Amino acid sequence: MVVANVVLIIVLSASMNHLLSMINTQQIIVLMPLFDITLPANAGVFFNGLMTFTAFDIIDTSPYLDWMLQLEPTDPVNNKFEAVGFESIFLLHNLGSLVLAFLYYPLAILAMNLLKCMGEREWA
Repeated sequence: MVVANVVLIIVLSASMNHLLSMINTQQIIVLMPLFDITLPANAGVFFNGLMTFTAFDIIDTSPYLDWMLQLEPTDPVNNKFEAVGFESIFLLHNLGSLVLAFLYYPLAILAMNLLKCMGEREWA
């Protein structure tokens, strides 16, 4: 069992290393238009679509965030940031659907603790 466990750990660590290297490379490729180089227009469209894919931006959360936080829309820092997908100076707007994932974890922990307290309580 110990030998199998060691082999499994080595195999999984190697695959995690490849996965983290792939994510790092994807981040560099997506943010390439921010470098001081000139890119053709079709590359800008490609990088904008790639940024939407890599950020898992499935749901447009901007109207809901504007309504809840009373934020006024702002312009991007410059055209390069707009081409990549950073269309505002507010972090919450740029995160997109990831905001929902960040809100999910505290709510899930709260619900789990409430259910745990209710499960320990004796019901008559």
